[in-house]
Amino acid sequence: MMKRLYFLLFLIFLSTFQVTAQRLGLRKNSWRIGVMGSLDYSYRFIGYKSGEHTARLLIDQRKSETGLMGYSFGVNVSKSFIDDLLRVNIGATYATRSFENTSNLTSIQLDSTILQARVHCLFNYQFIQVPIRLDFYVLNKTRWGLYIPIGISPAIMIGTKVIEASNFSDGTSTNLNKGDEAYDYNHINLSANIGLGFDFHLSKSLVVWAQPQFEYYVINLTRNDFYREKLYAISLNAGISIKLNDKGLYRK
Repeated sequence: MMKRLYFLLFLIFLSTFQVTAQRLGLRKNSWRIGVMGSLDYSYRFIGYKSGEHTARLLIDQRKSETGLMGYSFGVNVSKSFIDDLLRVNIGATYATRSFENTSNLTSIQLDSTILQARVHCLFNYQFIQVPIRLDFYVLNKTRWGLYIPIGISPAIMIGTKVIEASNFSDGTSTNLNKGDEAYDYNHINLSANIGLGFDFHLSKSLVVWAQPQFEYYVINLTRNDFYREKLYAISLNAGISIKLNDKGLYRK
């Protein structure tokens, strides 16, 4: 009985999808669905809001910082307009952003002893993002195209990892894992991105694409009154998409 009910529900869903597809023009316009991944070099812009002493500390800290490699992966759906000169994309991705710094020798008190120590900090952030992107084609050949992608990505910070390693002058060391409790993070953010993209039709139903991209997070990483701290990433994105219709044509 349950199998028959599931089968009936599947038929209802299939028929509803077909009617909706016809109303939306799926048979007349080019829809694609695909997966993507990227390698991302991430870092941060940092500057002070007020206070000369804070400014000097930030400048010294920045000298010891380096960006780190991360990654992103996700899915996306896109649709073409204006004879495939414009493509609108929306997706969902998981992304990591990281950087690290090492302090100069500083004095740290342990119990009743004051020791010199060098502190190394690793900062890692995980986001769920919803990229919304417009691809403007500047070259649109039969099997390949060149386009400029411009978009925004609402981002939710779902995890943080801060590892603080202290190496003391007496040869000992400590590792401390910090989370959200150590910093007052903005968990809702928004990034803007721009790049240059290339796509190629492997067949009349499969398309691969690649694009270098610059992404800048417009909202401050933490809530504070002393300095500005905004993430950015330089990425190489790539993906593969399946055309849902117009399989008899290459460019649509």
